[in-house]
Amino acid sequence: MEPLRRLTGRVLSTATIVAALGFLAQAQDRQTQQSFRVWFPYFGDHAFGDSRWGVHLEGQIRRQDGIARWQTLLLRPAVNYQANRFLMLSLGYAYARSYPNPSSPSAPRNEHRVWEQAWLRYKTGKVAWSSRYRLENRFIEQTGGQYRYENRFRAWQQATVPLSQRFYVTGYDEIWFYVKPYQSSSLFDQNRAYGGLGVNIHPGWRFETAYMNQTLLQRSGSVLEVNHILVFSVLSNARFQRK
Repeated sequence: MEPLRRLTGRVLSTATIVAALGFLAQAQDRQTQQSFRVWFPYFGDHAFGDSRWGVHLEGQIRRQDGIARWQTLLLRPAVNYQANRFLMLSLGYAYARSYPNPSSPSAPRNEHRVWEQAWLRYKTGKVAWSSRYRLENRFIEQTGGQYRYENRFRAWQQATVPLSQRFYVTGYDEIWFYVKPYQSSSLFDQNRAYGGLGVNIHPGWRFETAYMNQTLLQRSGSVLEVNHILVFSVLSNARFQRK
């Protein structure tokens, strides 16, 4: 799997460079805003018995001003297909209801997405690697109830190292950028850097607590958000078995 790891690393590096060029091009006269947020996600990938087919079930509650106010409600189901022992393919739908910053008079906004994903998982020694590539086809609510269509691409690389049979540490970086058509001053959308501690709480079930740094460039290009996020996640890959 070493050639595969090198290939995915090169793809992620290229994506990072391309997005960074657009990001740096807008660097003049930019304001920086910082905030503290708390997210509560559930991620489940559940195969149907011994079948290659399964489902992805995901829900996230995201709060801002610590936990005082809503930020986002996200629901993201999908159908999974395990192409081989390394590669999982997914086709899914997502619903997101996003709330504005407390200082903004804007109303909450709905968004519907169709998303396609390839997820590679492999090991080198004790280190477990995950490379994930996702394309999102987005329908974003506008004023007056109309919807605008645009695309976004996400590239994600994670490393996980066991500390014992029960505990592990994990970290990832994910770069996001727009794909035409889109409305933004830059193709760079955001970057997420994540580091956390996990515990295997039951066969097929895990819990992680982590810190995430989210660097997000607002569409105008004049404001850079640096969001400090505590994440408390429940994750599962338990199979759905017939009784």
